[in-house]
Amino acid sequence: ITQVGISLAGVMLIAAAVYDIAGPRAARLAAWLLNLEVASLFFNGLLLKEPLMELASGLVVFGATKVWSRLESKGIAIMGLGGLIALGTRWYVGWSLIACAVLVVLHAAMRQLPGGRLRPLALICGVAAVAFIATPAILAATSHKSLEENLQPAQNGNATSTAGNGKANGNNLALEKVDFSTRGAILSNLPQRIRELLLRPYPWQMGDTNQALGVVGSLVALACFLLLIRFALLCRGQVFARAGPLLYPFLFLLIAYALSVDRKSVVWGKSVDLGGRR
Repeated sequence: ITQVGISLAGVMLIAAAVYDIAGPRAARLAAWLLNLEVASLFFNGLLLKEPLMELASGLVVFGATKVWSRLESKGIAIMGLGGLIALGTRWYVGWSLIACAVLVVLHAAMRQLPGGRLRPLALICGVAAVAFIATPAILAATSHKSLEENLQPAQNGNATSTAGNGKANGNNLALEKVDFSTRGAILSNLPQRIRELLLRPYPWQMGDTNQALGVVGSLVALACFLLLIRFALLCRGQVFARAGPLLYPFLFLLIAYALSVDRKSVVWGKSVDLGGRR
């Protein structure tokens, strides 16, 4: 019950953000989609990290909406709280959401800079200071040694169907192996991982009944992606202006999970497999 309550708080925050951006009809649709999404119905009721991640995402989206429209200080604080919750739950997603919050503040301030107010300029200077301070840590985290020790092993583990004892581990959903050992390699191979995260596993890869159930959630997600593409085509260059508080967290979460490939459902194999997309 506690886990579901935490998840519901995240859903309500996202629905409220959609209400601020597009009104009650869009908010109602978003609430239905979020509450009936198949993988969330399963994972949010278990003692896992997913409810806290949904709450963190909801806080960042809701705070981004406040910053996007009015540069509210409480919006920055709400995004910071979401980043801290994510940082304590999955540190790599936490840093990604914090970077997202910084970029949202920068973009929102630049949008309002022509108004002649001093507040946007002060926020831009603050973002520049944060970027300057964070640069050494970013360079250290993306060094060849750090990537070899922390990032590449996860990629190798999700790209094999062989267990440590040399026998098959039953992972029929193993991904293709990619090289994330250098910054250049990440830039070159990240699009492939993002494509796999969005589209795989394909329906014909399912190996048992549990995995077949995951196809339902995958089809729902793919339908949402197609609607997003349709929306982008209809807006013709106005996508971020109209939906920036939703798209920035989506893109940063997409990159974070593509880099980590945190696919516990694949690791669990036959017992619990929802197709690897949550």
